[in-house]
Amino acid sequence: MKAILFCNIGWMSRYEGLAGKPDKIVGGGKFVAENETGLEVCNFLSCRDGYTYGHVETIQGEKDRQIQIEAFGGAGEYADEVEISSRHDKLQGSFERYLARAGATQVTPNVASVDLRYNDATRGLTLVEIKPCDKASARYAIRTAIGQLLDYRQRANADVSLLIVLETAPSNEDRSLATQNGFGVAYPLRGTFEFLWPTPS
Repeated sequence: MKAILFCNIGWMSRYEGLAGKPDKIVGGGKFVAENETGLEVCNFLSCRDGYTYGHVETIQGEKDRQIQIEAFGGAGEYADEVEISSRHDKLQGSFERYLARAGATQVTPNVASVDLRYNDATRGLTLVEIKPCDKASARYAIRTAIGQLLDYRQRANADVSLLIVLETAPSNEDRSLATQNGFGVAYPLRGTFEFLWPTPS
């Protein structure tokens, strides 16, 4: 079995930087709280040289808690064949597979900053914002997604449905923040996805 290393870093939607992006970093410790940025803001951003560079802070106070990469088959300062997995990509992939089973058409990922768009037989063109989160951060995820989706809708210049896909079921109060303002919410549930749409007026 492969060894697994869990790293606590600040939470973002895309980790594609802050400049010109509808994203911010939340959590991540004292440095992030004081500077509103962190060295992890570009984690998972592919660079021109074909590599993806990431940062995990190991220093706490004056103590450097170095990662013992020997535990992963490495030696010195290097380890080969390390697999990095993004929760965002996993959630989006899972939702795309669900849409394929559900008969959605024209499923198109990652165009013009929109995580996903598809055509639904009932709701027509639907723009999707993917938000990995836990229950504690679900409200912030919804608030962020609302702003992003409004931006996408304006640029689409079309009558569209707006859907926020979360990693976990939101509280009643948090789901109401979305549905009472015209946004749908979906989240994984027992091998499928549960949908909550605004009640027609």
